[in-house]
Amino acid sequence: MQKIKFLQRIICVLFLNLLCFGPLSLPMSAQDLNGAKVTLSMHDATVEDFANEVAKQTGLNVKFADEGVKALKGVTLDVRDQSVSSLLLNLANQFPLSYTVEGNTLTLAKKETVQRKGGVRGQVTDSSGEPIIGAVIRVDGVNGGYVTDINGEYEIKTDLKEVHMNVSYIGYKTVTKTVKNGATANITFA
Repeated sequence: MQKIKFLQRIICVLFLNLLCFGPLSLPMSAQDLNGAKVTLSMHDATVEDFANEVAKQTGLNVKFADEGVKALKGVTLDVRDQSVSSLLLNLANQFPLSYTVEGNTLTLAKKETVQRKGGVRGQVTDSSGEPIIGAVIRVDGVNGGYVTDINGEYEIKTDLKEVHMNVSYIGYKTVTKTVKNGATANITFA
């Protein structure tokens, strides 16, 4: 009888350890991209160097859809504790790249560039008028997203007649706005 109680206690302790420490050993997935934080300092690096550093810090496996993506040069970043999704959006806006995350694998590919006619631009600020740096703007019908610059400004080049966008930033409620092409859309977080 004592052996059974002893075994039950051991199983209980093992189960609790699995619950507490198991998630720490699991690889990163697409759902974790917003939660994972990366610190990078690169100047004129290749996309391959960027991807390898992100993989090292997050545990993601990186694949390149074609060899030309690896050699793209000019990645200049100096970020601290920035989310992986924000970094990838920034990279996709700097280079003709698209990315996908399936399970624990990040795949980078060349994006075919299309000449866009017009667009929407503006600035994202808080209620006191201070620019929001790194706000994420997702546009319906456009793959990827956009990130505001150091002045809180953004520019979305598109030939859509109307741009339906969702603007988000940590600590603020997401703002949804529809803007006509060619217009200026300033967003203020309350």
